[in-house]
Amino acid sequence: MGNSFFLTGLPVLIVLCALCLWVYGVVDFARTDKLEIRSFPQEAWLLILLFGSFAGALLWFVAGRPQRH
Repeated sequence: MGNSFFLTGLPVLIVLCALCLWVYGVVDFARTDKLEIRSFPQEAWLLILLFGSFAGALLWFVAGRPQRH
C-alpha cells in the first residue's frame, strides 16, 4: 500500500512538473522582446521550445533568456 505512490503518483508528479516548466518557458519566451533574446534568432527558439519540450525549456532558461539584473 505504501509503495503505490512511487509506482503511480511519482511519475505523474514528475510529468506535471516538467509540463509546468515547459509552459512557463513558452510564456516567458512569448513575453521576451525579440532584441533581448540570446544565442539564436527568435524563430529558432520557437522551434526549440515547441519541439524540444522539457529539454527545450531548460535550454531557453540557460542559453536564450535575457540576463535579468
